[in-house]
Amino acid sequence: MQKARVFHIDASEASRELLEEMLAGKPGIHLLGHASSVEAGLEEIKRLYPDIVILDENVSGAAVAEDVGQLLTRSPYLAVLVTTSDDTGVKWRQLMNAGARDVLSKPYHADELIQALRNVYGHIQPLRDHYAEHSTKLLIRSPKMITVFGTKGGIGKSTLSSMLAAGLSYRFREDTALVDLDLQFGDISVMMDIVPQATMTHAVERIEQLTGAELRELMTKHPLQLHILPSPQNPEEADFISEPALIKIFTLLKEQFDYVVVDCPPGFSESSVVALERSDLILFVTSPELISLRNTKTGLKTMRELGIDSSKIKIVVNRHSAKSHFNKSMIEEILGAPVYKFLSNDYPQVLKSINQGRPEWIYDSSSTLGKDLGDMIEGLRMFYTLDAERKTRRRRWPWFRR
Repeated sequence: MQKARVFHIDASEASRELLEEMLAGKPGIHLLGHASSVEAGLEEIKRLYPDIVILDENVSGAAVAEDVGQLLTRSPYLAVLVTTSDDTGVKWRQLMNAGARDVLSKPYHADELIQALRNVYGHIQPLRDHYAEHSTKLLIRSPKMITVFGTKGGIGKSTLSSMLAAGLSYRFREDTALVDLDLQFGDISVMMDIVPQATMTHAVERIEQLTGAELRELMTKHPLQLHILPSPQNPEEADFISEPALIKIFTLLKEQFDYVVVDCPPGFSESSVVALERSDLILFVTSPELISLRNTKTGLKTMRELGIDSSKIKIVVNRHSAKSHFNKSMIEEILGAPVYKFLSNDYPQVLKSINQGRPEWIYDSSSTLGKDLGDMIEGLRMFYTLDAERKTRRRRWPWFRR
């Protein structure tokens, strides 16, 4: 289910708190945050990409129509809802002429606000659908499943998965799910410092009747507001998790969340292939060592044989530094493919974050890795490229049980 992503600009702290209470837990609405001025709001809007901005007149008084125009000039895909105590027709026409989608008179009740937001969101969706049909690069919201994959253990894949999910939720306020698909020896629960209330096994036990809302409720909610589906507590439980069950779980998660980050085990297990096939994006993680790079090259060949769309595979070189023996051109020559992102080697900061169960700390530090990750997320979430539909059939390999 898609949610209206809302940002609030209001000079009054009390009003900001009241609006947050009004929208708390309301289905279909995700409040991203607040700002006390248009200038501060513009910086957050550039980072968070809301669908709707609620703009109160108290930020600029009589010049609020100019602020509406400024918001739309900087972010033309926005819908602006203005709240004002001036309910005269002249004021309303002025605001609507400036580009506001709706005007709400103060004081208002929670039901009036929620209905206004839903009406505005309903108006802008057909416009975005039109762009989706006629454009190749879009600034639109859609669920995205990102699978973090690698052919070799010990390259920082699970660390990257946890920090990627933390960054999406903490820094960019995305409604994010993190799935530990290492069904026998997953580490995500430890890295995120959680005690699971349920695991993948519990979801599979009720898979026939399971709904998206029930799956969300089953998952462990992290203080960063992301939801985690941990791996089974006992390795032998992995044998009971079938391909059809995984397919349904991924389908439900993509319906519920803006982003689904899947941490795969090393190599081409059956569960990994299911995730790879259903991903919108694959981050293929490697490291600047010869063995790792050779394994990655073999892995890329295997993906082609499986019929996995190469356009959604992005190679990420982890733990890279100026002292690495292999530079960019050498790595790309070995792999026969371009590298999407190099992530800096910052072992002390990573160790501190993971040992404390606080992966978001990497974004608050002066770490070059934190900047690399932030830049990577920004690039991944800004645009979708619409490709012609590809109908490919996976080659069935004999060691995959059906």
